[in-house]
Amino acid sequence: MFNADVFTLVQFELELVRIELAIDARISLKTSLYFLKKLNRQERVVEEVKLVLKPFYNKKKITKDEYKDIMRRAVPKICHNKSGEINPHKIRQLVEAYVKKVKHSKKVTSSSSLPQK
Repeated sequence: MFNADVFTLVQFELELVRIELAIDARISLKTSLYFLKKLNRQERVVEEVKLVLKPFYNKKKITKDEYKDIMRRAVPKICHNKSGEINPHKIRQLVEAYVKKVKHSKKVTSSSSLPQK
């Protein structure tokens, strides 16, 4: 009798462990899908920003470091917007504004480095 009770208790505990593992697997699957979706969205944003930024780089209007800096600034800003949409027109406007800002800062820096008479 005693052995049967212990055996039943062990089976019950094993079943509880299986249920806990299944719940953990579902939770980890859900979080994995969330991060995969987030990463996929971020990759789409990166490609869209590259598409807009590449012509400025190819025409030598911005340097490689400026290209990387604009990418670092634009991608998180677009990914963290509240609407969650990837609007190519808005991305173009944002990137062009960053390029304009970089070009302006280049002008200001180069004019201030000239010797004053």
